[in-house]
Amino acid sequence: MGKNAMLIFGAVDGTSVENDEDYEKTFYDSNVHRLFLNWTHGPKEYRRGPNALDTRSDISTRNQAIAVKDFVVSYWGPYKRGPVYGKAVFLAGYSRGAAAVIEVCKWLKDYDIPVECLLLYDPVDRSFGVGNAFNNTPLTDNVKNVIHVVRDHGAESRESFGNCGTRRENWSKTKGLGPIPFFGTHAAIGGTLWPDPPNGEFIDEGFPDYMTKVTADRDRDTFARVRDYTYAELRQGITNCKNRMAREGTRVPDFQVTPVAGGSLPPTGGGKRYYIVKPGDWLSKIAQQYYGDPMKYPIIHKANLSVIGPNPDIIKPNQRLEIPYI
Repeated sequence: MGKNAMLIFGAVDGTSVENDEDYEKTFYDSNVHRLFLNWTHGPKEYRRGPNALDTRSDISTRNQAIAVKDFVVSYWGPYKRGPVYGKAVFLAGYSRGAAAVIEVCKWLKDYDIPVECLLLYDPVDRSFGVGNAFNNTPLTDNVKNVIHVVRDHGAESRESFGNCGTRRENWSKTKGLGPIPFFGTHAAIGGTLWPDPPNGEFIDEGFPDYMTKVTADRDRDTFARVRDYTYAELRQGITNCKNRMAREGTRVPDFQVTPVAGGSLPPTGGGKRYYIVKPGDWLSKIAQQYYGDPMKYPIIHKANLSVIGPNPDIIKPNQRLEIPYI
């Protein structure tokens, strides 16, 4: 094969405290930061998220988005427009940082730069810096694939704000399910867990949202399931990119993610992929989605007997199913 491909990775993490040292401790094992630490496919850029009121100018939502956009353009080539041989862009963001990378996609469209994959963890736009305050900016059609997870609103986490990124300019051009809800807190979706409340009580997020419907044990389980799902989907996105680039004479190393305490990850060698069951799903529908043939549902059933049980006609929302490669 030819030269290595360049997969450019840019990320903006979630909103938190103003102090950088405290922020680093809190977000060291966040989903976005862990992806950044383990990215080995090309140049990478990680930006911390803004402070809660978005008042610190050097880390504002807009400035962090601009920094990631400039980083991507510098490696893509400032005078190159459209697809470039051997290069692809991957972006990830959490909370207000996810709103930032949605804006980055919009700016990259002005350069005719495609985004191979956009990974969104519970995106929230509560800033005048990007997309105008509380504006549900659509995912622009230069985004090829999106992995989008959000908190289930039944968990009653962060009820004072909603989500963004739920609209797309062109659903036929931007592939991927979503947003997919997980029953957990906003913090668990991003990979920054709350400390255990006393006596196994529900998590209290404080002003202005206060008590949730989530215990710490449930939140840890959600954290692990979100990480399993998004990392597996990202691995598949990288594999698809690698296969395409191989036909162009380039190659991409295997995706590696180091497991961390509190979250289970798919094996780095096998590249398993998973699907989270939603209301209204059935196995043949899932088989059609992944294999293009609804009659291949027994493959999924056999791989998930311990989860589904003997009857393939009964699956339940939020079950995590392995989708074997065939």
